[in-house]
Amino acid sequence: SRWALIEGYHALGKHIISQDNKYGDGLSARLATSLNKSQRTIEYAITFAKRFDTVDMLPEGKATNWNQVVRKYLTKPKVKEDCNHEYIEICSKCRAKKHENTHTAII
Repeated sequence: SRWALIEGYHALGKHIISQDNKYGDGLSARLATSLNKSQRTIEYAITFAKRFDTVDMLPEGKATNWNQVVRKYLTKPKVKEDCNHEYIEICSKCRAKKHENTHTAII
């Protein structure tokens, strides 16, 4: 059931992306209301579909859940203001680490 939810959000995101020009701005807000979901959840579904062409691209495979996908791949970690570390992002296509500003792969 966890995997079915992930597949459902991915399909929803793909559908919204394909229909966005047809229905214009505010589609995610209207869908959130009609599906009784938060607008943030709908926006995560859109981001998920944009970053992952298929759900099979998830490194964990079926051993994950929607909350882990959101936390790990769809949101940036909160960084303390006094932290001097750079935020490193994982490329959704090649799974390599990359700098946020330069988008260059780090090996």
